[in-house]
Amino acid sequence: MASSAPAVGSSFPTAPGHNSVLAWLPDGKIGFVSFHGPNNFEIYVMNAEGSGLRNLTRELGLDGIPVWSPDGQKIAFTSKRDGTWGSTSSTPTAADSGG
Repeated sequence: MASSAPAVGSSFPTAPGHNSVLAWLPDGKIGFVSFHGPNNFEIYVMNAEGSGLRNLTRELGLDGIPVWSPDGQKIAFTSKRDGTWGSTSSTPTAADSGG
């Protein structure tokens, strides 16, 4: 059975900052959080081979711990944008999800 994971040694997401892979989406995309400096974590998705990088959050603040719905159409994540932690849910647009 072939794996959809990138090969060892393949390039990691090219989003600026420090990145960590958090999830494989049902459609084979990778979801991850990128650290862009104090008080700025962004949630991204991209195709497994590295193309189609999309920032889903685009807000100054701490966005993280994303969880995708089983069909990959919705995302829930924690966010601290106004000084208070909360949870947010979103339906990424086709342009945001690269699909």
